[in-house]
Amino acid sequence: MKIKEFLQKIQNLPLQQKKVILWAIVVIMGLGFLYLWLLMTKERLENISGNKEEFIKRFEAPSFEAEIFKVPELGNEEDFKKIENLINELKNNPEKLEKIKKDFEENPNKLKELMEDPQKLEEFIKEIEGEIKTNN
Repeated sequence: MKIKEFLQKIQNLPLQQKKVILWAIVVIMGLGFLYLWLLMTKERLENISGNKEEFIKRFEAPSFEAEIFKVPELGNEEDFKKIENLINELKNNPEKLEKIKKDFEENPNKLKELMEDPQKLEEFIKEIEGEIKTNN
């Protein structure tokens, strides 16, 4: 029997029989996929049993300890006093304060760059101190 004849024979069957055939095919395919899935799962479990450490490492939550300890150091007491004096001077010089504020608004990454690089921060503070002294 050719495939074309077989398909015509199925097409000529009543609707109820077509549904039974369709569901039988779906169940058989489902059981086949379930069997393949079980085989692959068994194989994976056998591979894992030989390498438990790697398997456990895959499912461990990421460790944030390393990131916590990477917080940049804020500086020493002398730096804080310099910044405090600078803030007090800026309070008396609103024009300079507005200029700095505008600079940070135009370049939002500037503050991050200054905090990450102590050399740049120190240069920035000296620049502001120099401008304040020349204005006073």
